[in-house]
Amino acid sequence: VKQISIVGASIYPKNVAVDEDLRQIYVAGTSKNANFRTNKTFNYSNGAGGDILRFDENGNQEFFTQTNLYRDSITPNSLTVDSFGNVLVGGSSIIDLEFGTYERTYLRGVLIKYDLNGDERWIRQLGPREDAQFIQRSTTITGIATDENGNIFTTGSTNGNIINEHSEPLGNQDIFLTKYNYLGQIEWIRQIGRLGETLYPGKIGIDFNRNLYTTGLTDDNGKEYQVIGGDLDLFLIKFR
Repeated sequence: VKQISIVGASIYPKNVAVDEDLRQIYVAGTSKNANFRTNKTFNYSNGAGGDILRFDENGNQEFFTQTNLYRDSITPNSLTVDSFGNVLVGGSSIIDLEFGTYERTYLRGVLIKYDLNGDERWIRQLGPREDAQFIQRSTTITGIATDENGNIFTTGSTNGNIINEHSEPLGNQDIFLTKYNYLGQIEWIRQIGRLGETLYPGKIGIDFNRNLYTTGLTDDNGKEYQVIGGDLDLFLIKFR
């Protein structure tokens, strides 16, 4: 059992991932006023952001990376390690990280890649930055999977349109799947939804034949998903 504590700080772990080759464990989450470089509090109030800690197989803690910008600026919802030892974290952010302006935006999906040393390789964001009709848009990544070539697949939800941010969503809330190559270049996007339907995303997985699977919940009682008709039904989708 390993307990991490910094006096005067709050720590909120959210995800764990394992590098089986190097026998290292990664924990991602958020914190308030916790400086993991020094294991002390920051010298200013409301310091908060996204954190990734690394542990060896004996539970010894190592600092990996910490993004400390604005309170609640980054929420890491998913975490994985690829076959090359790179760490991928996905979630959401209310600021522009990809282009480094740090301007406030709508809640947008964020995908960050770190190398083995914790150095940031690239950041990608998706989802509407703003809406001409001032409708509050929200996009978040909830699941990440990688293949043996370092390609990255994500899933999540949006109440906007991530293919054309000036268009309407397909339903009340849609789910999406994306594929990025190892350089962070997006190769395709799929947005799934239906008029009047609310979809709640889950996680994503990939098998040895490179089939993708994603799961979640739906409040729709239509026949397309062959739902039984509960208040919320589970769905499982396979992509080839």
